Amino acid sequence: MNRRCVIFAGLPVAPELCEDIGPQDIIITADAGWKTARALGFFPALALGDFDTAPAPEGPDVLRLPAEKDDTDTFFAARRALETGCGEVLILGGIGGRLDHTLANICTLLFLEQHGVCAWLRSETAAVRVLLPGQYGFPAQKDVYVSLFPMNGDVHGLCLRGFRYPLENAVLRAASTLGTSNEFAAQEGYVSFTSGSLIYLQCRKDR
Repeated sequence: MNRRCVIFAGLPVAPELCEDIGPQDIIITADAGWKTARALGFFPALALGDFDTAPAPEGPDVLRLPAEKDDTDTFFAARRALETGCGEVLILGGIGGRLDHTLANICTLLFLEQHGVCAWLRSETAAVRVLLPGQYGFPAQKDVYVSLFPMNGDVHGLCLRGFRYPLENAVLRAASTLGTSNEFAAQEGYVSFTSGSLIYLQCRKDR
């Protein structure tokens, strides 16, 4: 069975997001993420970054990156995750703060999916995955909105089943907000499409 890699990015992480992290998971931290991981009781197999937001930890499993580079620290962590042969990646501490880094983390999800890895970006209020053509099933969650956004151009052949607003063989245009704020209407929601790529976003409803 493929192992999972958990990447701690630089933002705070709620303890409840870590409840299913176990010794079988590979922990990689990006920049200040090592401090968050340590505070939650996890010791990374690798801590990497340019460490511009926190000093580097002590120890042999540290990779110092240059401050001026083409990729973000979290993207470098994703590359290292691929090298472990993991089949799943969970990125924590990567939503919020600077908008450019949040968007870069969503681009990182696409990179991982293109390399055959199921990748999620999670926070207390949201869960994000990038989908490639195919069919996907998602267990219904209470009190969440489900939104779909084209990642790189129009999405064709889009079918939504098990949602309040279903679609059948639709085209989701990049210059459109049609996919915003759907809801589960069954125990499982199904998403399928034939071309393009989709940002799948579950966002907790405000109470």
